[in-house]
Amino acid sequence: MTNQEYKYLLCTYLIVSDEEIHSKELEFLINFSYKHGNECKQEAFKIMSDDKDKISLRVITDSLRLENYESRLETIELLIHLATYDGFFHNKERKFILDTSNELELHLDEVHQLIVKFESNIQIHYQEKKQSLYSNVKEKFFKKLHDITDNDFFEESLLEGNTFVTKVKEIALKASNDLDLASEKMLSFNQTLEHNFREIEKFSNKIATVESQHQKDSILDFINKLNKDTKSDILTSIRKNTEVLEKKKYTVDYFSIAFLGRTKAGKSTFHKVVTGEQTDDVGVGKLRTTRYNRIFNWENIRIIDTPGIGAPGGKGDTEIARSIIDEADLVCYVVTNDAIQETEFNFLTELKDKNKPIFIILNYKENLEHPKRLERFLKNPKAWLENKDDKSLNGHIQRINEMISKFNYDPTLIEVIPIHLLAAKLAKEDQHIKVNKDLLQGSNINHYNKLIKQTIFRNGHLKKTQNIIDGCNYQTSLAYRKTKNNISELENLLKEIKVEKKELITYFDQESKKTKQAIILTINSIHNQIRTDLKQFAKDEYENKDIGKAWQKLMNDKGYYDSLNLKIEGIMADFQKKILDKLKESLQDLSITIAKLDIQHIDVDTTDYKFAANITFGVLYATLGTLALANIWHPGGWILGAIAIGVILVNFIFDSKDTRIKKAIDKVVNTIEPKINENEEKVVKNFEKAFIEPKQSLKNKLTITFDEMIEGLEDILIVLKSINKQAKEHSDYFNKVLFFRSLEHMGKIKLNKLLTQEIVNKRLSSTTITRKNENLLVTTTYKLQVEELKQLNKALQLNITLN
Repeated sequence: MTNQEYKYLLCTYLIVSDEEIHSKELEFLINFSYKHGNECKQEAFKIMSDDKDKISLRVITDSLRLENYESRLETIELLIHLATYDGFFHNKERKFILDTSNELELHLDEVHQLIVKFESNIQIHYQEKKQSLYSNVKEKFFKKLHDITDNDFFEESLLEGNTFVTKVKEIALKASNDLDLASEKMLSFNQTLEHNFREIEKFSNKIATVESQHQKDSILDFINKLNKDTKSDILTSIRKNTEVLEKKKYTVDYFSIAFLGRTKAGKSTFHKVVTGEQTDDVGVGKLRTTRYNRIFNWENIRIIDTPGIGAPGGKGDTEIARSIIDEADLVCYVVTNDAIQETEFNFLTELKDKNKPIFIILNYKENLEHPKRLERFLKNPKAWLENKDDKSLNGHIQRINEMISKFNYDPTLIEVIPIHLLAAKLAKEDQHIKVNKDLLQGSNINHYNKLIKQTIFRNGHLKKTQNIIDGCNYQTSLAYRKTKNNISELENLLKEIKVEKKELITYFDQESKKTKQAIILTINSIHNQIRTDLKQFAKDEYENKDIGKAWQKLMNDKGYYDSLNLKIEGIMADFQKKILDKLKESLQDLSITIAKLDIQHIDVDTTDYKFAANITFGVLYATLGTLALANIWHPGGWILGAIAIGVILVNFIFDSKDTRIKKAIDKVVNTIEPKINENEEKVVKNFEKAFIEPKQSLKNKLTITFDEMIEGLEDILIVLKSINKQAKEHSDYFNKVLFFRSLEHMGKIKLNKLLTQEIVNKRLSSTTITRKNENLLVTTTYKLQVEELKQLNKALQLNITLN
């Protein structure tokens, strides 16, 4: 392909960069002066159809990069001209051009200069009606009569003249004022969200720091998830708010009508019949109407044809159709008489959420291509509209009303317009004047055109305000509802955590007390066993000259203190397990992990055998004395006995042998037992001292863990409440703007200057508005008559109740 053809394809890529194909941009492309062959045409078709095998953008830019600098710059100038040709420079088109400039290695300052040049020359071109002098005079005369009488007869003439064009301009002017108001508040709201986003970031970093300092994994997954979700919601809100404002700017100068409905409902045929557009291709074959939204201008009205919604595997098409909701001032929802099912109306939920006014277009399907059927139709073109039986049009409309009521639309406020699209299509194609006229009359398309124009002429500025203000209000209301739910959940969670903390600490104190008592009882038990075994030891060893070693050997052999240590460790392990189990039970729904909250090993000194050596001397003398008395025939024994007798009590001389043995045993017991008692007290004290620090450390860790959870949640709660408060204030303000414009529309307020935030707040200072679904409860000093209120409700498709 030639470089001229590559430039053509680059322009094609630009056209779809904003995911919409505008008829003005197609017109620019069709009038492209460069010649292009079949291969280029086919590639352009693939790009606009988003074919997976389309030529890549990289191939195009790689080829164009080989041109000289001036030629590359001319290519960018061409793109900017195309991007602004429809009267608006979309941000996505701007980004595409800047990215392409980088790929073509151009100086961005020169590109920006070109952008400024073309942007400054963007103008909105309304198509004025070409009328004869007589028609102009007649129109002005009818306008005066209409202003005086408000008669529909005079209005109908105005709808076809330049008065309607002037009305569209007036709507755009007021809409621009409304958009400035909405932008000011939405930018303010975005600043609030950004501030709170930074706050959440700060709290997250704070929590992470605390976690690192304590070297533990005890931060709730819930907190992390809430941080993540809240930040994600905030970033999404900021992005959505910006997108909504961008779409409002894109459509502010025209009244926009979107055709929505399931695949094969007849939307594309409908827009062609209404607009008369024939630019269904770019000289490359028929474009798919099921990939990108198509934009057309008709009677200075912006028509948007969307892909079908709800088709199997058509999720992408549904998303593309969904993208125009914020652009549309009015939705024409197309259904057919052969498929009125509840699922066909599911999309109305999204439209109602954004308070989008709708017309239901009933495409009455009847095969007229058979000559006999066509002949019968032409005999009475209105018969299908007048039939009254169960299968008649009225029956279809009744079923439609039943369906839309399930999606919070009030059927009494919704216009259902029956259209015979095939008849209208045949009328456009048939050159026979009489047949053409009958087909057109029977199609009811003129009735639709009249209703659309009447709606714009009578209530266009109100619907335009509704689109701008409610589109923004949807975002703030969404933030309000989500944060309200989060606040409620978070407050309940905080209550639960505080209760759990209190219960856990109480449980901890109770188990600590039980553990201490159990260990002391164990220490007592072991020492009681030692005391019991001491009596037998005294009986067995009272004559042992090395009784101290014998006692130490007994202590080692019996392993009293090894056993004591094991029992204490078992009790402490049980204590630890109970605390951790209770903690897991308390926080099982919060997914907390306490990997580092284990009890340190408590080293209690239970093996102090120093007292064993201290008993040796006293027991030894008692034993020696006894042995000396027992061996009185040995001379040396006397000497030894004399020494012993000098040491022990004098009355030993007069005691019997049994008595002396008993006293020797008692001496052993009485000498060792106080040391056992003393050691028991020492072990208890050592345990108590050793238990206090790790017990308190564990309790502190538990307390800190809960306090960090609570503090983190309370910090986030403050952020959520701040967002919630600001969202509520902004939502209330948007409701007031809509009500202000409603009062102005009904002639209850006169305003000869631009509307400002100060004017809204001053004029409606005593007005409060509560909104729920399609109901608007207003407490105000302004009065509306019953008929005026009905008229307003019909225009807004809302049920307004005044107190």
